[in-house]
Amino acid sequence: MPTWSSDQSLVRKQHRGFTLLELMMVLLLIGLLAGAGFTLDYASSPSSQQQQAGLLAQQFKLATLEAVQSGNMWALDFFRVPVAGGTQAGYRWLFHDGSRWREADPAIVDASSSANLLPLAMQLRLSVDGAALEPELQQPLTTASNAANTRFAPEILLLPTHEITAFSAQLCSSDHNQCNVSVTVDALGRVLVQADHETR
Repeated sequence: MPTWSSDQSLVRKQHRGFTLLELMMVLLLIGLLAGAGFTLDYASSPSSQQQQAGLLAQQFKLATLEAVQSGNMWALDFFRVPVAGGTQAGYRWLFHDGSRWREADPAIVDASSSANLLPLAMQLRLSVDGAALEPELQQPLTTASNAANTRFAPEILLLPTHEITAFSAQLCSSDHNQCNVSVTVDALGRVLVQADHETR
């Protein structure tokens, strides 16, 4: 009957496989890396741009109805906020109370916040009344003394009389090379979401 020496036993232990814990850690790391890659790709994908465009169009219709029913002037303000390495595009819904602009109740436009930030991998091309316009950095609605910021003026107005500032917003990849969808609103408030399928 063969016997094993202590050296053979040591060699045998050194060649055993991975433990279950080690395998689980490797699988977890692979999953995290794959998930991060999918998120980055999806944020700039045509389907993500389509989703954001549909959200903007739906909120615009709700805000238009609210402006007519409430008798208050509403506004859509496009803006940019500084982030590491650039800026992030966004928009917010406002209403005028007769003396100043205020942030709208997000529930009215079926949103979680009055301000909507686009994914970092997505940028915005804005055209107002046929002229290209670069959104400014987000402006405060009040000054340090809590008084109204009289210099603030939103780009898109929604009047209770059904008059609306005509605009077009293209949703693009972060490098502005691929714009797959746009939201266009005419002066009568008709909203059109269409696929652009353009590469510039």
